[in-house]
Amino acid sequence: MEGRSAQVDLELLVRQHAEIAGTLRGWGLATTVLDPLAGAPDACFVEDRAVVIGDEALITRSAAPSRSVESASVVSALSSELRLTHMREGTLDGGDVLQVGGGVLVGSSHRSNAKGIAELRHFAARHGMEVTVVDVRGLHLKCVCSAPAPDAFLCAEGLGLERVAPSGVRVLTSPPEEAYASNVVGWNGRVMVAAGYPVTAERLFAAGFAVTAIDNSEFAKRDGSLTCLSVLY
Repeated sequence: MEGRSAQVDLELLVRQHAEIAGTLRGWGLATTVLDPLAGAPDACFVEDRAVVIGDEALITRSAAPSRSVESASVVSALSSELRLTHMREGTLDGGDVLQVGGGVLVGSSHRSNAKGIAELRHFAARHGMEVTVVDVRGLHLKCVCSAPAPDAFLCAEGLGLERVAPSGVRVLTSPPEEAYASNVVGWNGRVMVAAGYPVTAERLFAAGFAVTAIDNSEFAKRDGSLTCLSVLY
């Protein structure tokens, strides 16, 4: 990951965003692209503002004051489709929440605190799902793991994350030098993986997934990964 000091090519970023949205549409998913939000450069990372389980979305609270304005547009987009529950205490980012194997993994990070995790636990319990807490050293849990399918767990090697995978799921790994590629978007046997990480792409293909490599370079400069850019339900 290149970090926030790198200069973002805005025109390229817009094209990359359009390619990601187009890939989701190509998978047969109805895809809504939210309007730009002035003064909120991280608003494209919509995953952080909602956690969806079943027909209900938990609208999260951000630990970053600059991101507090993002929720309204996400609420507007989801309110006609899902029941909404708003967090009242604590902070939580959707980038710390991974649903896999019928359960929920949540990262304890500087963005998701104990009170926020407690609210997530209560929300998940209403849907019959248990929550497992994972200590996070980076920004978000899903910076280093994701679920290419409901029964598959992909994580970066060398971090010990294999041990938190729910029983009965397939565990796939990215080599340490391709840790960024452990964040993928999967749907119905298809998977988007960041371009430039051939070993991870080959491992996903060998596991039976139809793989699409996506250039995500400009979002990476803002500490963003592929899952950050959508809320799938």
